[in-house]
Amino acid sequence: MSRAPLSLLLALGLAMSANAACGGAAQLAMRPNDATLPIVNGEDPGQALGQCVRFTENGPVTTPCPLGVEAFFGKPNVHEMTKPGAYAHGVYTWGGGVHRADETVVAYELVTYTSRAMTWKVKLKPKDLPKLRAVCGASDLRHTLVVVRAFEGCSKVLAGDRRQAWRWTVEDLAHGGTTIGQPLSFWSQAPDLDEAPGGASCQTQRVVQVEVVPVERACERYREMLFPRERIATTP
Repeated sequence: MSRAPLSLLLALGLAMSANAACGGAAQLAMRPNDATLPIVNGEDPGQALGQCVRFTENGPVTTPCPLGVEAFFGKPNVHEMTKPGAYAHGVYTWGGGVHRADETVVAYELVTYTSRAMTWKVKLKPKDLPKLRAVCGASDLRHTLVVVRAFEGCSKVLAGDRRQAWRWTVEDLAHGGTTIGQPLSFWSQAPDLDEAPGGASCQTQRVVQVEVVPVERACERYREMLFPRERIATTP
């Protein structure tokens, strides 16, 4: 049998030491993402769709969008699930800023039962074009994040400095986190468990996770309607 490289043995030793220092508690893995993120302000069901997202010292929250953005979208679709549609846990960090050591990150555990999704309009209304041109022409608005899908369920969240997040455990989330909705049988409610339970459920639901797109994606989608190319007259 070949010997393991010294670097691997050292890495294993460090990992075992870190786990021992935490009393064997399960670590929470970092999960960068630019599209789907946990929400910490716990909007009521149906309220987050079409809102925008901003990042605060407490984590991502929903907030009203700039005037006119709603004209990109039609009526929402609602999808109810008899069983949990998703169960997830980890430490969320904005994927685009993953290199930022001073970033506020969010440890989360969530389960979802309902999703509401926005639909793109087939064609923009002529009366909406001036305000949409203004939105797309404002460079400070183009990177604004719009909620196009909202997931409702319950969660436990804990915001903090990313430089400390590598050491967060389920126990930290259990003892220091904020509860959104009314979760039942959550992993963080029994942090001595090695794995998350399969029977997690919600007694009361709130918006706990959203899917977002930047405003500039909508601008690109409708570019020809918003900024039609001028036809150049040609001579025979």
